[in-house]
Amino acid sequence: MHSSDKTARSEICDRALRLFADNGADNVSLRQVAAAAEVSPSLVVHHFGGKAGLREAVNDRSLAVFRRFAESVGASGRHGADAALDDFLPGRLLAFLSADSPVPAHLCGLLLSDDQAGRQIFRRWHQLKLARLEAADGAARAVRGAEDRARRAAWLTVNEIAVLLLRDQIRALLGGDPLGPEEAARWAELSTDAGRDAPGAAGRGTCPGERR
Repeated sequence: MHSSDKTARSEICDRALRLFADNGADNVSLRQVAAAAEVSPSLVVHHFGGKAGLREAVNDRSLAVFRRFAESVGASGRHGADAALDDFLPGRLLAFLSADSPVPAHLCGLLLSDDQAGRQIFRRWHQLKLARLEAADGAARAVRGAEDRARRAAWLTVNEIAVLLLRDQIRALLGGDPLGPEEAARWAELSTDAGRDAPGAAGRGTCPGERR
C-alpha cells in the first residue's frame, strides 16, 4: 500500500472513530465519514469495502488502544488513597489518553452494543479487576474464595463501567465530573469501599440468598 493510501485510510478511520463516538455507529453514514475526512465516498469503500468493514476497522483501533491501556495496568506499590486511585480503572483510562480522545465514548458505545468488541472489553476489564483482587488477597485461597473473587471482580467491573457510561448524568446530578482530577480520587475511595462490601467479600458482603 502506498504511503498516501495509508495516510488516507488512517484519516478516514480517525474521522469515523470520532463520529461513531459522538453519534453512535448506527447513526453515521459513509457519506458523513467521507465528508469529515474530505474524501469521496468511493475512496471509503475502496479502503474498507463498506460500512461493516469501516466499523470493524474503527472497533479494532479502539480495542488496540484499550489493550495498550490494559497492559499498562500493573500491580501498584502505592498505599492509601493513592492506591485506591491507582485501582480505579475509569480514572486511569482517561489519564492514559489525551484529554480530547474519542476512545472512551466509543468504548462506551461498544459496551452497550451486542458487538463482540464490547464483550472483549468487558472480559478484559474483569480480568484486570480480578488480578488486583488476587494480588490484594495474597496467597491462594480455597476454590470458594476464588469463586467469590470472580464475583467481586465482576461487581466492581459493573460499577466502574457504570461511572464511565453515566459520567454526564453523574455530573449533572452532583455538579462535579466523577472522572475529573479532583473527583476521581473520591470515586476511587468509594469504589474501594464498595469492593469490600461486594457480594462474596470476606467478612462483610454476602452472596444473594445468604443471611448476615
